Amino acid sequence: MYQALNKDMIELEIVPYLLVTKRGFKPKAPLDEIINAIFHKLKTCIQWVFLPVGSLFSNEILRYKTIFGHHRKWCELDVWKSCRIELLKVKMTSL
Repeated sequence: MYQALNKDMIELEIVPYLLVTKRGFKPKAPLDEIINAIFHKLKTCIQWVFLPVGSLFSNEILRYKTIFGHHRKWCELDVWKSCRIELLKVKMTSL
């Protein structure tokens, strides 16, 4: 299985900044696998439809449209931007 980042790093440094809704459906796949799929897409610059979902997920395989939906939602809410800012703050204070 392909991994852009390891599971522990994603759960410690990225997942706390993701907004969890109280209503709606919960993801069928773990968040770290969804994030890895998004990072794989961004790293390889492939189209969403060609995302190799079979090799990116261990148990429940999501469709590319679902992964794109998570990415779009997090982009609209500026989750990636706030995550990056917070991670940079942590790096700067540790120097």
